[in-house]
Amino acid sequence: MSSVIDKEFHDVLSRLLQDYPKLWHHRRGSIKDQYLKLATKLSEKLHRPVSEKKVRTVLKNVRRHLQRLDKGLSQRTHYCAYLWYAEELGYMRATETISQIIEEKEFFEEKVALNGELCASSWNSAASIKIELEEYNYITEESHSE
Repeated sequence: MSSVIDKEFHDVLSRLLQDYPKLWHHRRGSIKDQYLKLATKLSEKLHRPVSEKKVRTVLKNVRRHLQRLDKGLSQRTHYCAYLWYAEELGYMRATETISQIIEEKEFFEEKVALNGELCASSWNSAASIKIELEEYNYITEESHSE
């Protein structure tokens, strides 16, 4: 089994998954064909085939890993793109752990070659995730103060 994480796959899946709330909480209605629709959209965005089975398996693994983080059984994660998902599930310890990884370790920072030039990858950079986290915190604080 490969330990390499396809960061682009998880970033795109995380963003698309937000449009499929029935897949986050299985008790909220029928999920028939939802995995297939998500796999189809994911295939279109990535320009490569992604099966329904892979989407099911990945989401099951992500949810299981977030549960382990929340229970304190793990302190590391490669799934920082799912910070919003941990928040939706109410996994506060997992949310704190992922936030800490993003802020301290710059987990997503990596250099990529684009037309022969090295540049920071924008789809998964720690800076962009940190900005999103700061904006979320600002909005959350603002809504609580009203």
